[in-house]
Amino acid sequence: MKSLWKPVLFVSALFLAVILATCAAQARQITAALRSAAQNLEAGDVGARPDVAHHARDYAALLRQHILKEDTILFPAADRVIPTQLHAAVMDDFENVEHEETGEGVHKKFWRWPNRWKWKPVWGKMIA
Repeated sequence: MKSLWKPVLFVSALFLAVILATCAAQARQITAALRSAAQNLEAGDVGARPDVAHHARDYAALLRQHILKEDTILFPAADRVIPTQLHAAVMDDFENVEHEETGEGVHKKFWRWPNRWKWKPVWGKMIA
């Protein structure tokens, strides 16, 4: 059984890498389209308003899919692969990255946005 462990791990990592690369490519396409539509709207093209809304909804859907993949594929796989005694060290590393690279409180700021906009969740969608 041990002889199969490394190939299985390699194939799993490769599969996850393909998923993440695909999501990143989609995110770049959507954000480019959103940026373009927003610039058009800012320049006075009110006809761009539906495009902004469309691309913003697409991006929100992509983020929901990304989070679902993390929660149902990536994190459970990591739990199986990373020894239990190392879980605390991995979490400490995540905290260090947030503190040193992302910036303290950035994630909390993003979690406050829906409340600031007074959006309410309805059947998995956000409405204003």
